[in-house]
Amino acid sequence: MHPSRVPVRCPDHFPDGFRRLVAQIADDLAAALPRLHPELRVEIGDPADRPLLACTVWFDHVRRAAFGLPVRMLNAGVEQLRRNLAERLQDVFIEEYGRPLPPCPGHEHPLVPEVRDAAMWVCPNDPGHWSCRIGDYRVDG
Repeated sequence: MHPSRVPVRCPDHFPDGFRRLVAQIADDLAAALPRLHPELRVEIGDPADRPLLACTVWFDHVRRAAFGLPVRMLNAGVEQLRRNLAERLQDVFIEEYGRPLPPCPGHEHPLVPEVRDAAMWVCPNDPGHWSCRIGDYRVDG
């Protein structure tokens, strides 16, 4: 496993696998960026009696986006959770960087997250053109 380019902070009592899941998604989104903001990080807040799992994305020490995922989504299965987190984080990265992320190889649009047997990045125009498991996206070249 390669080291994460995007720091992810979670409460200490969260399973480390959850932090890795979020880091893999953020790394997929950042893979095609030649340069990241100097202080990019994703923070996951503790729901502690709230119905939402809070996610905050920071760029250059400024909170640029925050969203909540219903805690019930944590029970939906890891692949559906991976897809839901990927969709939300993708929106934040695309808005911040103004480009399709992760880019669909050979096309001008971003890949989209969907669940097949596993959570995948898929070409929205031609699912047979290109796909990979979320967390395994790499830029060639």
